[in-house]
Parts: sequence; C-alpha cells; structure tokens
Amino acid sequence: MPAVTLSRTESYIGVLIDDLVCRGVTEPYRMFTSRAEFRTALRPDNADLRLSLKGFEEVGCVSSERYQEALRVKNSLGEALAALQDLTMSTHKWRKTLPEVHISDAKAAVLSGLAVLQYNQVSYQMLASCFPDVLRPFSEFSQRLKIEAVYKPHCDHQKKEIERIQKEENMSLPQDIDYFSLPVSLSQEVREILDRVRPSTLGAATRLQGITPAAIVHLLNYVTHRNGQSTAKHPKEREEPRLGDASVTQ
Repeated sequence: MPAVTLSRTESYIGVLIDDLVCRGVTEPYRMFTSRAEFRTALRPDNADLRLSLKGFEEVGCVSSERYQEALRVKNSLGEALAALQDLTMSTHKWRKTLPEVHISDAKAAVLSGLAVLQYNQVSYQMLASCFPDVLRPFSEFSQRLKIEAVYKPHCDHQKKEIERIQKEENMSLPQDIDYFSLPVSLSQEVREILDRVRPSTLGAATRLQGITPAAIVHLLNYVTHRNGQSTAKHPKEREEPRLGDASVTQ
C-alpha cells in the first residue's frame, strides 16, 4: 500500500500523528478537539468530502461507487454554495421576502443568500420556496448547506487567526510576564507550561506540548496590546545605495 499523508487541516488523526512526531509526549496523549487549529472544519458531516477522495485516489481503500458519489456531492455542494453566494439583495428586500425573519439593519446593506441562511429562523427549504429555479435543484443537500452556512464565519475567523499567528511567530514574548496572573482566558495547565518553559517567541510557544491554538491567540492579543503594536519591534535594516542610483553621492 502506498504511503499516505493526512495533514492537520484535514483530519484529527493528522493532528494526532503530527503532535506525537513533532512535539513528543511527556504524559499519556489525549486527543482533544482544541488541539486542532482548524477544528471547525473537521466535522463529522464533511468527513466524506475530506477523506473519501484521498482514500480512493491515494490509498485505494474506497470503492469506485463511493468515490463517484463523493465527487457528485462535492460538485453539487460547490454549485449550491455558489448559487447562495450569488443570490444577493438589499436587507430591505430580504425583509419583504422573509417577513417572519428579523433581519437587523446593523447587517450589511446587501446580503447574500448564504449570509441569510446563517439566521436560526431560516432554513434552506424556506429559501428554496422563494427562489425555486435557483435553489430547489439542491434540496437534497439542505441540511448540509445549512451547516456550511452556519460554520462559514467561524471557519473564516479561525483561518484568519491562524494566518495572524503564522505572521507574528517571531514576536518576542516579554520574559517578565507573570503567566499565573495574566488577565486572559488560559487554563491552569497552559499557565504552568508557559511559566516553566518561558518561550522567547510566539512561534516557540506554538510548538510546546499542551499549548492550544486558542491559548496562542489569547497570548498574542495580550502581548500586542501590551506592546501597543501588532508586530514585534525589529530595527529596520538600512538599504545600501545601488550603483548608478541618482541618490548616490558622486
């Protein structure tokens, strides 16, 4: 059987293997969802799309019938989400279309069908009855589309947080921090690890066993607020004048 790689972004077993290989263990390993950076995307409802294609194309442990069905579902969901995203109207028109739903004026002036589907009172069937030509062909995926709509802002926010952590991994952590009295939401276990190791940078903290992505975000926010800026202070390197530059003194 050929080797297969499961990343942290597509499976919990990928998180487990990466933790054990790259971070090691000093105590019995426990698989918590909080260990996964992209945990809002690692859900039971989308496991077939995350793993069935890889199972067929790279491992051969998925039947051709299941593979074809996974492809059909993936393509149909993509088309349905695109249709919902393209279905845009002003909040005034949405209120007239769905009078039983309280759509706040605080929302954007123009909302997509995907954004409206995030409301608790709105079901996919409700939208499909208003726009049958566009949405009714995808009614068999109504529950999955509702889940995708609800999780979308959380997945987007989580992705931005991870990108921010990666961008700021060289940020210096003050060595005088009292981790036990930090006014942020950190577990006692996380505080003890940070106090014992005292990582010098944010990147070093992310590689500590037992430090969750959420803890890193709280730590980043605290240090950013303390420093009064979003990036670590590094002296700007002076650019050497280039030969032939008009600014070079002859």
